[in-house]
This record gives sequence, structure tokens and C-alpha cells, in this order.
Amino acid sequence: MGRSTVHYADNQTNNILKALHNKLRPAGTPVQRVEYILELLLLRMFEVKLKREKEFIELRALFNEENAHQDKLFSHLLTLGSEQILPTLNKDFFPFYAEILKHARSVLAKNLNDSVIDQLVLIQEVFANSNFTNNVQSGNLHDIIGLIEQLDEACLLNSDLLGDAIESALSETGGTKDIGLFRTPDHIRHFMVGLVEPTIDDTLIDPACGTGGFLFNAYEYVLERIQAPYRQDDEEPLFPSRKSHPELQAWFKKQLADNPYPMPTEQQTHHFYRSGIYGIEYLGMIRKMAAVNFYVRHLNPANLKQGDSLHLFNAEHHESKTLILANPPFGAERDKTAYANVWEDYAKESETTILFVKMMLDYLAVGGRCAVVVSEGFLTWEQGSAKALRKMLLQENNLQAVIGLPQGVFVSKTGQGPKTSILLFAKGTPTQQVWFYNVENDGYSKGTNRAVIADCQLVEALSLYHDYVKHGKTPPETRRSFSLSVDWLNVVDPRIKAKIRSEVREKLSLKRDEAREKLVARLDKKLNAAKTAKPNSKTEIFTEALYSSEITQFEQTWENKIQIEIAQAIDKAHCYSFNSSNYRSSLADNQLQAWDDLVQHHQPDSNGNSLDQRYAALLESSLTDALQHIAQFDPKNAIEADIVREYIAAIALEELTHYAELVRLDGIFKSGAKYYKTDLGNLISLAKNVITIDDTTFYKRVTCKLRGQGVFLRDNVAGSEIKTKKQQVLKQNQLLVAEIDAKFGGFGIVPADCEGAIVSSHYYAYNINSEILLPSFLGILLLSPEIQEQVNNFVKGTTSYAAIRAKDFLEIKIPLLPIEVQQKIVEQVERQQAIIEGANNILSNWNTEFEIKSSWEKVKISEIAEVQTGPFGTQLHQKDYVEHGTPIITVEHLKDNKILHNNLPLVSKEDKERLCKYVLNENDIVFSRVGTVDRCAYVTNLENGWLFSGRCLRVRVINKIVYSRYLFHFFCLDLFRHYIRENAVGATMPSINTSILNNAVVYIPSSEEQKNIINKLDEELLTLDKLRQMKTEAQAKITKLINAIWESS
Repeated sequence: MGRSTVHYADNQTNNILKALHNKLRPAGTPVQRVEYILELLLLRMFEVKLKREKEFIELRALFNEENAHQDKLFSHLLTLGSEQILPTLNKDFFPFYAEILKHARSVLAKNLNDSVIDQLVLIQEVFANSNFTNNVQSGNLHDIIGLIEQLDEACLLNSDLLGDAIESALSETGGTKDIGLFRTPDHIRHFMVGLVEPTIDDTLIDPACGTGGFLFNAYEYVLERIQAPYRQDDEEPLFPSRKSHPELQAWFKKQLADNPYPMPTEQQTHHFYRSGIYGIEYLGMIRKMAAVNFYVRHLNPANLKQGDSLHLFNAEHHESKTLILANPPFGAERDKTAYANVWEDYAKESETTILFVKMMLDYLAVGGRCAVVVSEGFLTWEQGSAKALRKMLLQENNLQAVIGLPQGVFVSKTGQGPKTSILLFAKGTPTQQVWFYNVENDGYSKGTNRAVIADCQLVEALSLYHDYVKHGKTPPETRRSFSLSVDWLNVVDPRIKAKIRSEVREKLSLKRDEAREKLVARLDKKLNAAKTAKPNSKTEIFTEALYSSEITQFEQTWENKIQIEIAQAIDKAHCYSFNSSNYRSSLADNQLQAWDDLVQHHQPDSNGNSLDQRYAALLESSLTDALQHIAQFDPKNAIEADIVREYIAAIALEELTHYAELVRLDGIFKSGAKYYKTDLGNLISLAKNVITIDDTTFYKRVTCKLRGQGVFLRDNVAGSEIKTKKQQVLKQNQLLVAEIDAKFGGFGIVPADCEGAIVSSHYYAYNINSEILLPSFLGILLLSPEIQEQVNNFVKGTTSYAAIRAKDFLEIKIPLLPIEVQQKIVEQVERQQAIIEGANNILSNWNTEFEIKSSWEKVKISEIAEVQTGPFGTQLHQKDYVEHGTPIITVEHLKDNKILHNNLPLVSKEDKERLCKYVLNENDIVFSRVGTVDRCAYVTNLENGWLFSGRCLRVRVINKIVYSRYLFHFFCLDLFRHYIRENAVGATMPSINTSILNNAVVYIPSSEEQKNIINKLDEELLTLDKLRQMKTEAQAKITKLINAIWESS
């Protein structure tokens, strides 16, 4: 499953859940707290159902005065004192509910209905081993019971409250690791349910069901489709819930009202309850939560199994389901080394997504539908299993749609999670064409706490699917939506085939020739023996004809072998990629139109001719007839367009000039090789949305970070604090430019959380024509020095008030790329930014940490090491630096606990000898003496023999009771850094001296403990170095992408 980036519960519920986690913090880990919340919620839910639901009426007798169990209801806990709650739960409540079915049957004259029995069985399962530990403090429990009482009854029975409780746990450090669950966002689940349209006759399964979101959403959709025609306008629908995106709610309201489902028979209802909805969840605790979600909605909790879905699948399940909705785990660890029951040919496949999708195919009956979330990598993975599965989806099933979701729908604890897509397919009919839709706006702002924004493209995708794709029609093509013939996805470039044929034939021909030599030698010997044999001898009769026959048979056998190997190699070359960019050419609309205009008189007709045949015919044609053959190629197809481009490029210039039409075609290709620059004024317009500030209203204010780093919230203030009463109101995706700070890169794109913020007249806000220029793409360009150079050319005024005018920014020139190319670049940059963000999160939160024990020896640094100040200024001057010599370290070279090797001053051999007192040895430690005085670095063999400057201190261990590397790690502890900062002297610039450092206290463990600490921390530092390298590489890739944009214009 994937972690939701949207917190859907209303603010009151969210606040209660957060308060519950805070109150239960002494009780243990987030996973333990969720279990406690689950059990208390179930007690409250049971009492609410007892009060509100008709099928529970007969159970009320169990809690009347006659049966004396009224003190077993949740409301009774509200009457108890703080110290009574914990023992009452453990001794009275939990044992009672662990046997509630027995208690119910003891007082009821008639049998309970099946649904109630199933729910009571679940209650028994949940409370069978319940026990609140003493860590759940009694005082806190009184507050906790009160908080759960505050939850709205409708919310308890009509929402994924348990999922929200989990999401609240996931937001805490350690929550993800403990619970191992990431939810699929509600709006994505609703969208996928809308694609597959469950009915009451379906048999549905989610083999990675988590808390059951897909399953109960499908159930709610079925009920709503039946009940929609009878629902009052002011009555809240069952599906989608009020937590869904408002635009999706509106779409579903109309769709369900226009397409009602007839009232089901009793037999249909019974089937749907007993056999309609199944789920499997790996984690027992999460499965228990899913079961409670089923209990709340009157679904059959017995249909939820716990275990490894892949291991549990068997022949009985084959073609047993008509519908699957799922978001299986990406890259999860396997319980078994092999799953031959799922896919015998690839039983040891390590990528679980592949095995899950294969299993889903086998679960589906012919005609069954599936919507499944897969990682972006699944679309293009090169391993044989992935190719085979994609081939299966195309050639044996109907892959209706590949819907790309924006990065940020799912997040991990280190930042944005993987980019994902939804595959929509039906079993049994070969694919004719695949609809691709790229969702750029899923209706929520980017970031961890996502806010609702307008123009949710999931609505457009649903409409296009239901109006066109579902009926086998082709939707109108836009930059987000297009369809590709399956032939495009099945084809292998004929040039690759030709290369394969050549390479395979060359490789096998060598082996064939060796085998032929041996055969010829054997046959020659045999023929000679036959010729020289005496009459009536026993020598085998062997003639020239037989000789020739064996040679012919040999040649035919080897040719067959070569053809078989060629066929196998070509088959392996099929990628069956679901990445649409592999198939669509990069030719812009104007280039495509120019192509059509050029070939329109040549009556293209490629019907019946394969790409291989058309390619061969083009190669064999004369230049005079070439355009007739070129007309049979589709310029929208990436392979076909590239074949023609390569063909034209191979014609010698002196020949090409004799064929005007081919020259024009060459020009068409070359016109797309460069992107044209255009004024921003053609793409943006100055916005004027001025308001008068109201003193009683609070307003968000923003700031533009320098160097094009973007727009951020600054504060939220009352109107009474704002002196200038005329302010501009900002909208998301506007370009904001700071009048004065523009010269320092003070400009950026307005993010979603700054929507409605205000700025003064010293800022310029511009609306962006997003049909031509993506705001996110412009945001990337704003990072480039080319923009800053142009801005600086327009800056006018005195040094203190050098500013740019509003109209000047309209004259900034940028490369104008096709919108789909802009989108690809944005996606590439965002992937690298996600890596940088994740690395920064870890790097900024990491600290040197180890436990200091009271038993450790406590010594001053002076007892274990020598502290030496660097040479004073009189001993070394800047004029003493030379071009070649020994490096000398200054404070600026100490960073990330390492010594930087760039921009090092060098001193001569004579000066090194003169300053030998200040030479560094391997394992020394260098401290910053001034400024950031807690900065230090460890001297490695690379810096052995270097010098250090007067602004540094050197620490050299002289006592064998301590390892230098341990001492370095101790210096990096927050405890020691704090001591250094607190004891530094100097009013304007902090500084330390040998006395301060010598008197600092160090705790020394045993030699073995020191080694353990060193090994652990060195391993962590190595990981951090790798993260820094990843961050550096990601930033370099972004820079390279930006440079490539400008170089292509």
C-alpha cells in the first residue's frame, strides 16, 4: 500500500485523534497506542450500534437491569473514578466481550441473524487477549474515555476512523516502521472505484487490503448506486464520503443518479454479504482493524484473512473473482524464497509487485475487471518476468488504461514517495488500444499536508473513461490524454531486428564453420575409404550423392538453428513498455502539420504492410521514389519518425540538394532540433487584485527567497498590524517578483499554501497561461543564471533602491518547449528534488549519539591529549603562500566533520620546516578556534603532513586509554558541543583557547566499548557520505537538465 499525503478527517476528529495519541504516549509505541484506541473505539461503536441500529434491538435485553450487564457499556466508564477504569476494563469489560456471543445466547429466546453473529464473533476475537498495561496511566485513561465520548456518532459508523487513527500514528517518528502500513488516499480509492463500477453481483478481492479502504468503498458505492434515486437532496450520500474531493463528490452524485442499480433480490443481498467482498492482510493487527471497519458497515468480517497473499493463493482461487481493487506493496520482502503457486516460470521473482499483478490476473474470471496501483518502474522494468507480464496484459487481456498519478500522492518519511500509475484491465480479450492519461493535478496541493485545490483532473479522467474508453471509443487527444494502438506497443524497431539478425548470424556462423570443417573432414575420410575399398569388402557404401546430401542437411539444420536463435533474440528485444513517451515522437504540432502538407499528394497507404515491410521498401527505394514510401510512415510514432529522420540524415548533402521535397523534410526535422525563445510577456500578464485591509481580519504574508528558491509563508497577522492598507491578493501558480530583491533572485511561483496571501505594491504578481507554460516548468527556469543575468540588465536605480519595473520582467526571454516536453522535464526535476529533500531530512536530523554511562572514567582533555594553537599571524602571512607546496587548513576547510580539499593555501618546503610545530599527523583532530567554535574534523592519511592555521586548534592523543577516533566522536556529541559554545569567550565573535579545551571533560569507556562506538558511528558517517553524494548527484542532474534547456534554444 502507499502512504496517503492527505489528512481527511474533519479538524475536530483530527484534534481528538492527536490528543488520544498524546495521552497514550506513556503506553508505548505508536502501534501499541493504535491497538488501545481500536479497542476503546470498538466499545463505543458497539454501544452506538446497540442504540441506533434495528438489527441490534434484540441485544438490548442483555444490558437491561434484569440481566445486570448495564455496567458493561462504554458509557459506564464515564461514571468511574480515575483509579477504577483500568481494573474495570481488564477484569470486567474485556472478559465479558471476549465471550459476548455466549452471554447473548443465554438471554435471547430466538436465534440471532447471521450479520449480528458475525459481528459478535469479531468482538470476541478483538477482546480475546486484551489487557491494558499499567503504562496506560489511570489519570490519563479518564481523559481518554472523555475524548472518545466526544467523537460524533455518525463519524464513528460512517467513516474510516480507524484509518485516520493509523494515519495519526504514521505522522509520528517511528510510526511507519512500527505499523508497516501506508494508506491509499481516499480520493484515489474513490477514483479507482469509479473506474471499475462494482455491482452487487460482483465477487471482489483486495489481496493487500490494509484497513479495508478499497473494500468498504466498493461496498458503499454499490449501496449508493441502489439508493441514489431515493435520496433526499439534503441527505449525505454513502459514497463518496464527505472527506472526498468536492469536485469528485459532485461528479459521483450526478453519475450515480443517472445510472441507478435496481433494487437487489434477497438472494443477491445474501450472496453479496457472504461471498461478495474478500480481503487479505499480512499484519494481524491491521487485519483486525479492517475487520472492525467491516463490523461498522455490516460487512462480513470472516471474509478477511491474515497472511501472505502470495503464499495463500492456490488452484481453488483461479478465476474465482470478478473484480479486484488493490495497491500492493512495492519492493516488499518475501516470506518464501519462491512462489511457484503464483508463477512457476518466475517463482523466485524478487519484485513482489510483479507477483501480485500476476496473481490478480489468475484470480480474475474471464471478463473480470481490475484497477491496481503500480510503481512507475513497473511500466518499463527490463527483467524477463516484467516483460512477460506486460505482454500477457496486452495480448491475453484488455489493458484499457494506464493512468499516471503525480509524484506526491504517496509520501515516505524521507520525502516524496515513488511516482505511481493505475493499470485498468479486463481479463480475456486482447487489447486493441491503450488509453493513457497523465494526472497533473489530483485536486490537492503538493507537500505533506495537502490542501484542496480546484480543477481536480481525476474528474476529467472519469468522464473520458465513461464517455469513451469504456465503450471502446477513442477520447479526443490532448496533452494529458491520448490513445495508442496496441501495435505500437507490440512492435520492435526494425533497425534493432536487423542488428540482431546480423549479430546472431555472425556469432553462430563462426560455430557453424567450425562444425562444417569437422564434418567435411569426416565425410572426406569416409568418401576416400569408399573409393579405395576392394570389391566385396565390408566398407560402407558412401557416394558423392550421399556426401552432398549430408552437407545440404547440415546447412539446413544450422540455418534453422540460426533462425530460431534470431527469433528468440528478437522476442527478448520486445519490451512491451507501458511508458507512452517511448512511442510518441517529439515532433511538435507545427512539424506534424508541415509533414502532412508535404506528403498529402502521395496518398499514404500502409494498410497490410508491416513496419518491417515499409522499412525494407524505403531502404530499397530510389531517392526519386523515397517520398512515396515515406508517406506510409506515421510521424506521431517515435520509431517511424526516427526511421525517416535517420534515412534523410544518411543522404549525402550533394545528393539531397537535388530533391526539393526531401530537403523540406530535412528542414522539418531540423526545425525541431532547437527550441525558440520568447518574451515572458507572451506567456504571462500582470495581475491586479488589490484589496483594502480589514483591521479585524487575519492575513497570510509571504516572502520571496533569494536565488530563485521560491515563495514561502512569512507570517499570519491581524489587519490592524498592517500599515499599508492597500495590498495585493495572490493566487496559486502565479509568478511573484520582488521589486527590489529581484536583483538577488527574489522571485518564484506561488505555492498552494500561499493562496490568498497578501503582498504590498513592492511586489509584482503575474498570471501564467498554463496552457502554454507550466508554472512548475517556469519555476525550474527561474533557478538558472540565464534568468538572473537578464533581470540584472533591467535593474535600475541607486544601490540602496536598485529595482526592476513590472513591464521589464515581461521582456525576459525563455525557451518555449512543447507542453508535454515541459511536463517530462518537471517530472525529472521533481524526482531529483525528492532525493535532495529526503537526503536533507536525514542529514539535518542526524546527530552523533551514544549513551554515556556513569561507570565510565571521567578525565580532562589535558590528561589524555596535547592541545596546540596554530601559528600566529606574525609567523605566516598571505604573501608566504606559493603555487606548489604543502596545504594549510583554515577554519573554512572544516565542514561536515571532514577537511575540504578545495581552495587550500599552500606554503613552501622552507616554511613547512620553519612551522614544523604545526604539522598535522594522521589521527589528529582539528578544531575551529573562532566563529563556529564547535566545528571539528578528523585528520586522515590524505591530510597527513599538512599544516593548520592560527584560527585552528590541534588535538593530539598522547594517552593509550583512549582512541583518537573515539575522542573525535565524543567531540561531536551535542553534550560536548554545548559545553564548547557555552564556555567560548569574546563579545563579537566567539573563540576558544587551549585552556578552555584542556579543561573540558571527556568520559572514557573500556577499549572494547570504544571500538563498538567507533564502528557504529563510522558506519553511520559512511551512510551520510553516500547520502551527500546522492544529493550532489541529484543537484548536478537538475543543473544539467536546466543547462540542456538553454542550450537547445
